[in-house]
Amino acid sequence: MGHFWFSVLTGLYLMFLLLLSFALLYGSTKEDPTQYHGNADGLRMICEICTVLCILAYAADEFSEMEKEGLSYFKTPQIYFNLFDWLGLILILIVIPLRFTHHDAQWVVASLGFFFNVLRLFKYSCVTRATGLYTKTLARIVYRDITRFSCVFLVVFLAFCGAFFLSLRATSAVQVFGGFDKVMLSGVRALVEQQSAADDYTKYNTYSEAKKTARLQYDVDRMLVITRLEHSRLPKFNLRLNYYQEDDVIDEMTLAKDLLERSEDRSPWETVEEKLEEI
Repeated sequence: MGHFWFSVLTGLYLMFLLLLSFALLYGSTKEDPTQYHGNADGLRMICEICTVLCILAYAADEFSEMEKEGLSYFKTPQIYFNLFDWLGLILILIVIPLRFTHHDAQWVVASLGFFFNVLRLFKYSCVTRATGLYTKTLARIVYRDITRFSCVFLVVFLAFCGAFFLSLRATSAVQVFGGFDKVMLSGVRALVEQQSAADDYTKYNTYSEAKKTARLQYDVDRMLVITRLEHSRLPKFNLRLNYYQEDDVIDEMTLAKDLLERSEDRSPWETVEEKLEEI
C-alpha cells in the first residue's frame, strides 16, 4: 500500500514538473510574459496557476513534516534534502513579484528554481528498486570522489589561470580574451578538451564500493518514505493504526532458537539445547 501511494506522489510530481516546464520555457519566448494573447498564452496562464497551487501544497507538506519530525527535521543529513526542497519552492515564488515589476533578474531566479525543482526528482527515485540503487550509488560516488577532485582541480585551475593571465600581460594579449573571467573559461577548455591519457584503471573500484552501500541506503530511504506515508493526519488514511494487529512478543531466546533451527551449517541431529550451550 505504501508503494502505491508513493507511486501516486511520483506521478503528481512529474505532472508538476510538466506544468512548471511549459510555464517557464514558453514564457521565456515572450517579450512581455505578463501579457496573455491567444490560446497558447491561455494555456500558459492555466499552467502558471496550477504551478503556484502545487508549490503551496508542497510547502504545506513541508510544514507538516517539520511539525511531525520536530528537531530531526533540522539534523544532518536530512536538513540538506529539506533545504534543497525549500530552495526549489521559494525561488519559483520569488519569480512572481519580479515578473510583474518587469525585472530581468526573474530569469536568473527562474533558472535556479527550475534547476532545483528538476533535481528534486531524485527524491522519488526509490519508486523502483533499479532507479533507487542506481541513484544511491551515484550519490555515493559524488560524495566521496567528486568533491575531493573538485578541491584539487580548483587549486590547479586557479594557479593555471593566474599564471596564464599574467603571461598574457607580457604580450599585451589580455584584451583579446576580455578579462580574467574569459581567461578562466579558456583555461577550462584547455584543461578539459585534451586527449585522454592511457592508464591502468583496474585498481580503482569506487563504483563497486559505492554499490555495496547503495542497497542499504536504498532500504533505509524506502522505509522512511513508507513510514511518512502511513503516518497520516487523517484517521481514515493512517494505515499504521488501521492495520495494526496485536501479536506475541518475541524475546531474544525464542529468536535465537528460530535462527539456530534454520542454520544449515550445523548437524541436523544436534539438539536445540546443545546449540544454545555453544552460544
